Amino acid sequence: MKYQFSSIVKNSDPTYAQRMYALMRGEGVIALSGGNPAKEAFPEEAIEKISQKVIKEDPVSIFQYTATEGYLPLRRFISRYLQEKGGLHASPEEILITSGAQQAVALLCQIICNPGDMVICDSASYVGALNTFKCYGIKTLGAEMDEKGMIPEELERLASENEKVKMIYLIPNFQNPTGVTVPLERRKALYEVAKKHGLLIIEDNPYGELRFTGENVPSIKSFDSEDMVAYTGSFSKVVAPGLRVGYLIANPEIITAGIMFKQFSDVHTAGWSQRMCYEFFTTTDTEAHIQKIRNFYSKKCHLMLTEMEKHFPKEISWIVPEGGMFIWCTDQTKSIDIMELVQKLVKQEKVAIIPGDFFTPDPDKLTHSFRLNFTVPSEENIVTAIAKIGKVLKEVLRG
Repeated sequence: MKYQFSSIVKNSDPTYAQRMYALMRGEGVIALSGGNPAKEAFPEEAIEKISQKVIKEDPVSIFQYTATEGYLPLRRFISRYLQEKGGLHASPEEILITSGAQQAVALLCQIICNPGDMVICDSASYVGALNTFKCYGIKTLGAEMDEKGMIPEELERLASENEKVKMIYLIPNFQNPTGVTVPLERRKALYEVAKKHGLLIIEDNPYGELRFTGENVPSIKSFDSEDMVAYTGSFSKVVAPGLRVGYLIANPEIITAGIMFKQFSDVHTAGWSQRMCYEFFTTTDTEAHIQKIRNFYSKKCHLMLTEMEKHFPKEISWIVPEGGMFIWCTDQTKSIDIMELVQKLVKQEKVAIIPGDFFTPDPDKLTHSFRLNFTVPSEENIVTAIAKIGKVLKEVLRG
């Protein structure tokens, strides 16, 4: 039988994940190409104890069908937690528990956009979101960035020139892939442009708890007076990504629509996973756990930056992150073929990095950049890999 697949299938790029993971696999390959939490960040003992406790005390409720909007005590906890941590005020009725923050982005695509509509992203943005937009037939427009994130004048230009723009997608804290943190003044300026044009901002904050230097910056949602911001968060980076628990915070009308679409897709996020997150945050010293992760990542980030200073040629610049998981490097000469660099590193040195072109909303625009991950590799592997990358960079630049 010859299948007639939907436009969603035709819009998707199944080869991306295959290409990315191919760069991370292989015997003896040091992968700086991942985006995973370090294995040392998983609270294994706490999860084991909580799991045993919950299964013993209340097995039926965690394995039974539950409310689509999510476990109410968890939504109440998120409401309190975000208010105490960052001044973000949201009632439990404005919170929808999702199967990871990725599902929250997908739900917003279904709620807000039609095929042919547009979303404005950073000129280098999270590939999972880019592929989600593409899958729903939404065109992505890349707004130029500087060291402070998306440039408001570029957002204004794109919004003015394209009447089919419906949303803006931002990761203001330790952005993936660049590591940039958007300062408060810039966040307010971007919000004003969005308000002028009546555009919904998706504020994606998967890395917000991973700050290891500098001061916390208020979320855009915290000063959203017009209900123009949909805020997405996740427990993947501080508990475990395999639990697949995220959340969407938005106007109740959006949440109601999100509940409907979620009912169509997966009915509800796994009850066991929701309960695990709730019990973990309410019965353990989570601040000590998160601080341990911050300290661990800070040490590895500092080591990678120190080794880059030693080994990278002067033609390569990079952004020093205040937190998160990534360092973004750019060839200032614009003479290096980054895809060739990636292939040479894997074949010749058994080191894997991610080319910046994977993160572009516009596939016709090259980045001349590559992304490094410092959370997964060991300290020994960081030292070895950075020396090898520096060696190959010098070889390529010499021609």
